[in-house]
Amino acid sequence: TCYEDIVQYKLDTPYKTMALFFLALKSWTPENPEPCLEMLDYLTCTAVPEPGVTDGDGKQIRSVLQVQAGDRIGIRIRDGKIRAQVTDTGVDRL
Repeated sequence: TCYEDIVQYKLDTPYKTMALFFLALKSWTPENPEPCLEMLDYLTCTAVPEPGVTDGDGKQIRSVLQVQAGDRIGIRIRDGKIRAQVTDTGVDRL
């Protein structure tokens, strides 16, 4: 498929995303929408996740009560991910 052709190239993410989007539009036909849907599906999976903190299993952390000293976490920011280890936690008074 066109999808397999494009992902073999090591293009920067914005260029790959744009190329897949245009290929998806170009490949769509009412009789055979599958290649288009496959590429659009790939695009949705590669969208940049929302910033936040995840545990070792990739689950969102919403409270300090979900982690303890020694746990490994992932911190997603706008341009990438930081891996860290919790050294201490504390609950803020609300």
